[in-house]
Amino acid sequence: MLTASTKCMKYLLFISNFIFVLTGISLVTIGLIVRSENLEYDDVLEEDYITAPNVLIFLGCFVFLVSFFGCCGAIRESHCMIFTFSVFMSAICIAEVAIGATGYMLKAEASEVLTNGLNATMSEYKKSAETTEFWDNLQGGLSCCGTKNYTDWMNILGELPMTCCTSKKGAVGVTTCGITSPELHRTPCIVALGNIVKENSSTIGFTGLGIGFIQLLGVLISCYLSYSIRNDYESV
Repeated sequence: MLTASTKCMKYLLFISNFIFVLTGISLVTIGLIVRSENLEYDDVLEEDYITAPNVLIFLGCFVFLVSFFGCCGAIRESHCMIFTFSVFMSAICIAEVAIGATGYMLKAEASEVLTNGLNATMSEYKKSAETTEFWDNLQGGLSCCGTKNYTDWMNILGELPMTCCTSKKGAVGVTTCGITSPELHRTPCIVALGNIVKENSSTIGFTGLGIGFIQLLGVLISCYLSYSIRNDYESV
């Protein structure tokens, strides 16, 4: 027979499992959002920037399964199941802290990675339809021009792509974009895109570390409950 304090911990474990489900939803949601944004710029990003959000999605799905296992253990008052639940959740917490730390590392490396990626693809602008489309979408969507500034294009092409300028609605006969054009985008793409990538990396870092520490509380509760159940049944 379980003591009153152990029963209280049992119900507390149910509550913590509900919180785990919410954190699992958060992991999957944030992972999908960051993944969709990073995939849009995968031409200039390293694989780690795509892998990190995928890991968040995987961990979120795994949290669902582990939470169900924890609920079953609490209902059946099974020391073994609750202990196993604790082990799984501990592993998840460690993985989340690791991916959180990775997110902040990716943020620190973002400027260098993007600079290398953008510079490498600029020379392929007229050689690859895929690269042309990437740069046109990038410059048109983020209102930027070149890696560090518009002169990057002058050094490579000797002219500016039309997407370096904002097209005016209703304009007729405007077919060029030059360094004197009033519609020329002055923001470097390394700045515009860097802000997005760094923000996404920070989101990964904050999510991994924050949720990891929240779930640590549930691990402590389940460990105590497992210990209490074993002691209560041994004392009978």
